[in-house]
Amino acid sequence: MYLKQDTPLGGLRYVALQQLARGGTWRTEAMRSYPFPVLLCFTKGQGRLTINGVRYGYAANTLVIIPSHAMHGFECGRTTSGHALFLSNATSLSSFEEQAILRLPLMADQHELTDFLENIGQELDVQNTGYEQVCKSIIELMAIWVERKLENVEPKGRSGAAYRLAASYSQLLEQDFNTGKTVAAYAEKLGITPTHLSRACRETCGRPASSLLLDRIFFEARKMLSETALPIKDIAAGLGFRSAAYFTRAFSQRVGSTPSEFRRTSMPRLN
Repeated sequence: MYLKQDTPLGGLRYVALQQLARGGTWRTEAMRSYPFPVLLCFTKGQGRLTINGVRYGYAANTLVIIPSHAMHGFECGRTTSGHALFLSNATSLSSFEEQAILRLPLMADQHELTDFLENIGQELDVQNTGYEQVCKSIIELMAIWVERKLENVEPKGRSGAAYRLAASYSQLLEQDFNTGKTVAAYAEKLGITPTHLSRACRETCGRPASSLLLDRIFFEARKMLSETALPIKDIAAGLGFRSAAYFTRAFSQRVGSTPSEFRRTSMPRLN
């Protein structure tokens, strides 16, 4: 079952996808994860998303369930619209813990899902008396609704050796991306060569293993630079770089600006 009971409300967040994408494509496309499930509802547009090292396509009227700690990123073009619901498992009342991609061709289903999400958003905006209980009830009903819809969906096979390997690599990467480990170290942990690992990642998501690793590291770097006041040397150390100077060079090569320049242009995002 997709519903996990008995967690307190708070930290629940509902945001438009276009708002989430403000500040650069890295805001949505770069690899990241959250310690709670995320629901992505695409109402218009199409594109690609990657979850745990596997690439999928999405189109209009698609609901994507991303479990907690699942590394992911998605394209959000100008024609894309929809919403994201962040279910903080430290503070939310319900959560979805199985990955799923649910396409909703029927207009009635599309309206029903939109109603669930928009009602949650409205309750969070207004915060009238009892809004926490209302949000809890809506999320629980939505979880049951989604589970019923998925009963009629034929599972798509992504069970080959390359997919299992990419998923295992993504899980290890998510645990240790900030330790300074190289692709070779991850490959050794998996009992394969770096070449074998990169070949598997190219097969499952069109990118080498090194690209996923760097994407994850520098998403976190940009997030910390734009959303915290931590000194750059502390960010570098926290991400496994041996020195602030080395971090600055690597960041500049990857992002196109120094950490200081990036922070200066991003700091207005801070509340």
